[in-house]
Amino acid sequence: KKDVASCVEETPFDLLELLPPSARKYSKIIIYFSLYLVCGPALIMCNKHLVKDIGFKFPMTLSLWSQFAGTLITMATVHVAGAEMPNKDKITWRLFLFQIFPIGALMAFKMILGMK
Repeated sequence: KKDVASCVEETPFDLLELLPPSARKYSKIIIYFSLYLVCGPALIMCNKHLVKDIGFKFPMTLSLWSQFAGTLITMATVHVAGAEMPNKDKITWRLFLFQIFPIGALMAFKMILGMK
């Protein structure tokens, strides 16, 4: 008789192994890009529902919370995945202010426009 532990494989099953090597190379990129294309408009529609239908009167606060939640989720994902961040020492306040912050501000503006 075999015990249950001996029947379980040591390595987890990876769905990407079912794909041919040429497709496997770009599959993660396609999956992440697809999630981005679905989650962005879904977030805009949820925010629009909160502002228009429910009557939440503070769209900038809603945008701030969305950015804050995105930051926390990104930090948790990097921490859980154990990803290396080799350029973290190169991020200065100047780089943040002129290259990273405008992206967040434009994303907030995009959300405001999507709620109108």
